[in-house]
Amino acid sequence: MCMDPFVEYSHHVACGMEPGMQNSSASSKDHWPQAEPTDRKTEGCRLVDQVRRDICDFLTSCSELLFNERDLQMHLALWLRQSDSAYDDVDLEYFVPYQELDKGPNGYLWENELRLDIVVRKGREFLPVELKYKTRRITCATERFGEKLGGNIEVVKNQGAQDLGMYNFWKDVRRLELVRRRFHTSVKNGLSVFVTNDPKYLRKSPQSNHEAFGMSEGVHETRKCWGNRHSACAAKNPNFEVEQPYAIHWHRHNIVGNIFYFCIVQIGESDDSPDEATKECFRIGSSSGVSTNEAELL
Repeated sequence: MCMDPFVEYSHHVACGMEPGMQNSSASSKDHWPQAEPTDRKTEGCRLVDQVRRDICDFLTSCSELLFNERDLQMHLALWLRQSDSAYDDVDLEYFVPYQELDKGPNGYLWENELRLDIVVRKGREFLPVELKYKTRRITCATERFGEKLGGNIEVVKNQGAQDLGMYNFWKDVRRLELVRRRFHTSVKNGLSVFVTNDPKYLRKSPQSNHEAFGMSEGVHETRKCWGNRHSACAAKNPNFEVEQPYAIHWHRHNIVGNIFYFCIVQIGESDDSPDEATKECFRIGSSSGVSTNEAELL
């Protein structure tokens, strides 16, 4: 039986084996940052704090452009496996039958497969991570097989459809809430990560059809609904409600002259006193944070 290459890759990462797949970033594998040992203490640290810190380290260490969301997913999974946090498992495309989740009025409204981008396990606790990588076009000089290619190559595509990108981010948040509710003994938290070089995601969109799905800096309310219930977006993408207001804080990172922005939203149990490693990570990130006023000018 032939195995899908990506499923095989996922298996390799989960089992701790080196995948037989070439790096797909715009430059050679040798230049990709590797997770390096640190003196940070992980004993007694919550799993969500460890993973959040490692994701933040990865995103602020990126020095090569990633082609697409799958490229981000694979590189991040390898980074997590190689980190000093000593995770027991890092799995990709983690399948959960949607029929297992709450199907009530505000339950799982999307009758399609649920495959979580990354699931990290340590002991008996699991942490699901959902990723979104929404981009506008970037062209640059690149090389393949050690040979420089002629001219500038489109390495990052223009995706557009920011309204659906925002919807799908909050949909990820809602799905993580439902997974946590169903598997509450082993899933205490989840993380929803959004990476983009498109500043439209950082702006407010007052009186637009997708205003309720906005991702501007600050706290966002629970109700997620389209402004025009007769629109094409509303017809294919149902309204829903998340369990609580969530705050979005954007951070900036420069990758070979291209500005990228990222935010990480935590689902589940909170901690008013996060561990020092996580605070230090986001103290570094906050120095490159994006203010609300600045976002409006992008």
